[in-house]
Amino acid sequence: MSATQPRNGQPIGSEYPGRLGSIEEVRAQMEQLLDMFAQRLNRDEKILSFSEGRQVTVRYELNDVNLSFYMSFDNGAVCCGVGDPPEKPQVTLKMKADILDKLFTGRENGPRAAMSGKLSFTGDTIKAMSLQRIQKDFNRLYAEARAYVRDLDAAFRRAADNRLQANYPTPEEALAADASSTPVARVPRILVGDIRDEVISTVAEMYTYGLITSTGGNVSMRIPGREEMWITPNSSFKGALHPNMLVRVDLEGNSIGNFPYAPSSERMLHCAVYRNNPRVGAVIHSHAPKATTLGLAGLPFLPISTEAAFIGEIPRVPFIMPGTIELADAVGAAAKNAPAVIMQNHGLIVGGSNLRHAIDITLIIEQTADKLITCQALGKTPPVLPDEIAAALKGLGEIIV
Repeated sequence: MSATQPRNGQPIGSEYPGRLGSIEEVRAQMEQLLDMFAQRLNRDEKILSFSEGRQVTVRYELNDVNLSFYMSFDNGAVCCGVGDPPEKPQVTLKMKADILDKLFTGRENGPRAAMSGKLSFTGDTIKAMSLQRIQKDFNRLYAEARAYVRDLDAAFRRAADNRLQANYPTPEEALAADASSTPVARVPRILVGDIRDEVISTVAEMYTYGLITSTGGNVSMRIPGREEMWITPNSSFKGALHPNMLVRVDLEGNSIGNFPYAPSSERMLHCAVYRNNPRVGAVIHSHAPKATTLGLAGLPFLPISTEAAFIGEIPRVPFIMPGTIELADAVGAAAKNAPAVIMQNHGLIVGGSNLRHAIDITLIIEQTADKLITCQALGKTPPVLPDEIAAALKGLGEIIV
């Protein structure tokens, strides 16, 4: 009997009754799932039609389960399977198994996953972009194969719990690490085991980069499935925050529950970004010095790199008093179709699908601004990407952000 067929009428995964989730369990289920997926890809009429006049091989590496999968399209011929491709791939995508599962079930956007660090991409960008044309067919065939897999989501959760228990420090370890750390790289004193830990980690990273100052700048994260967020407290030293200092706020800026700290005075900025762009899951307001200088000098944000082209033009709002509804309204309107807004005489605000995404956009903007300001100081006009390339990348960026 083929390893890809249900055993005795039982779905894949039934050989693991009562067993704790593990990497081995996830690997076994994913290997059989991908084998069935490959069989469908190899004979599907729409996939075969897509392959006409096309030559591209893509390798997917699932680095947490030590498993690879490939798709090869060669002038009408399709060859897909588990393992490494017979020829060198033009595109390689590295990710965890659950991210690949989310990509092929439509729960994760590929370009956005790449920008947020969930997916590592190397190879020919244009060839990779061409696969977006048949993503719905990939999803359809993957769903057919996945119907044979029992409790795959539960296996992912159990494996993640195992990794968390193995890698997360105990409260005592966190306290010891915090006591020995420098002020700019402290470990949270308290770990609460929810998204607040991510917010504090983001604050620490941004503070280390100098993009958030001792009391300037703020970070928030939307609470999944709710019109609420966790946000950093007002007027608190950013080098020593811990999760229990965060404040829960609705998207009208009202605190929910009793907290020992007041929410950030800029919370209405965050609320406005979330309300105007439902795709945003996290917001970072930084006092990024180079991006702020770019706004002060009136210099344009130019596509001098592929990363900058993804972001496109950055809207700017004139100086409006911080903490006011007027500023929030202006920034919210500007953020409807843009991942970032420069606030004159103030700073930068970025909305991302998640915190990693928002950090990455902030860093790209700051690094690009540094290059643009340096060219200006040298009296040089920096070359930009060709118009057609910049336009294509900006279009992809609109999908990503």
